[in-house]
Amino acid sequence: MTWGVFFDTLLSNALNLTHGVLPIILLFLVLQIAYLKLPWKRVWINVAGSLIALVGLILFMTGISLVFYPIGVSIGEFIAGIPYKWVIVVIGAVLGFAAALSEPSIRIQADQVSKFTSNVIKSNLVVYTISVGVALAVALGMLRIIFMVPLNYIVVPGYILALILLLLGDRQIVTIAFDSGGVATGPVPAVFLTAVAFGVSSVIYPEQTAGDSFGMVALIVMAPVLAMLTLGVIYRIGKNKKDKKNRGKKK
Repeated sequence: MTWGVFFDTLLSNALNLTHGVLPIILLFLVLQIAYLKLPWKRVWINVAGSLIALVGLILFMTGISLVFYPIGVSIGEFIAGIPYKWVIVVIGAVLGFAAALSEPSIRIQADQVSKFTSNVIKSNLVVYTISVGVALAVALGMLRIIFMVPLNYIVVPGYILALILLLLGDRQIVTIAFDSGGVATGPVPAVFLTAVAFGVSSVIYPEQTAGDSFGMVALIVMAPVLAMLTLGVIYRIGKNKKDKKNRGKKK
């Protein structure tokens, strides 16, 4: 990597992210002048915080682009050369779990869920459930690459199962579940795990690399939804048992 590549990537991320964040700041200032009428000290603190977040996002995305993707491809190419194919699946699951744990948006959602449910649903429970879902998605994605399974053979049954679990699960967790698919495809899992899949596919079946690696993202979106919906079913069963026990004590 040269300094020219670094600055080009930095500038590109700065322009793209500024286009996304600046309109939000401007809209907030317009609403402040027209309707909100908050103390200006608080307003400038919010604006300063937004600008700090923007700088952090620019540096974060630059690091993701320049480091995570090449490392992911290299790891994928290395594990694809292992003669025991089940090892590729296991390593993929471990990488998926680790990538999900390091994704900031998953932790942000988990904290919001914890606050929304008055800590009934613990933030760590949400984080680990989504991370397990991503781990299973990557393992399934590796199996798909190895055995050349068409993506629709996995995705269609997966969403049929999601509809069934939706009917059986707790209503609170059902609404959270479908959001978890979005946060699981944040910058870290999406870029890094797609790169790993690209590396594996480029060694095993070079002629269809792109299709296999991009199919990984579809699985990463689906699997955390299924994991959270399963948690919702377990939570509802436990809740019903607790309610029955409490009614029995009252009698």
